Amino acid sequence: HEYGPQVARLQRAVELATHASERLAAGGVAANSGGGAAAGASAVPPAVLKALEEAVSTIRAAEATASKYNMNVYHERVPPISTLASPAPKAIVKPMTPTPLALPAASNDYSDAASA
Repeated sequence: HEYGPQVARLQRAVELATHASERLAAGGVAANSGGGAAAGASAVPPAVLKALEEAVSTIRAAEATASKYNMNVYHERVPPISTLASPAPKAIVKPMTPTPLALPAASNDYSDAASA
């Protein structure tokens, strides 16, 4: 692993996730976007805020672990995030062509209902 770039990306992830969490907790997205929410009222459900806080906590833990390993074992320079190349996109699933659906055989079962 290249721990220097990994630490830089995790530090940036902590910054972005923390900013998002703070903004949502303050109701900033709904209030600033003109979404009709009352000023200061959070339009974000508590479960979403809790999930985001857990994500921030997980990212912070990963960043702390990577920083510790880099500082104690790998001793790589942590480059500025602006100097790193964007990660290459990866396919999560393998694309596949769906098989055509077979149409049911036409039947005349409903002809009696129309004449009634």
